[in-house]
Amino acid sequence: MAEFEKNIPLSIGEIRNFMSNIDLPLEMFKFYEESDGGSFYGKDLFVRIWSLKELSKKNDDYKIGDFFEGYYLFGDNGGDGGFAIHLVSKKIYEIPFISISKDEVFLIKNSFSEFVDYCRKS
Repeated sequence: MAEFEKNIPLSIGEIRNFMSNIDLPLEMFKFYEESDGGSFYGKDLFVRIWSLKELSKKNDDYKIGDFFEGYYLFGDNGGDGGFAIHLVSKKIYEIPFISISKDEVFLIKNSFSEFVDYCRKS
């Protein structure tokens, strides 16, 4: 089972303000109420979920909207891959930072909750 190192949560007002600007699922809102991101450490797993304060800048820096329209990054694997939510289907994907090919986008889980459960159990 993975260990989760969580960050201190932001205020409900800060979370609501951020979430009002982008259509993310309620389950992500609930996660951020408990922790403003954090890291999962497992035997064969490392997942970092970024702080809400980092999300917009990271998406701009990686130009996710230019190369992978409809996806929104929320974390990384500590290496060359990021984790993104598809803004329509709400499914979770791994996207390589070093590629701009949609052929290299891989479905991880069908929802953010499933993704977090997977991380906790790894």
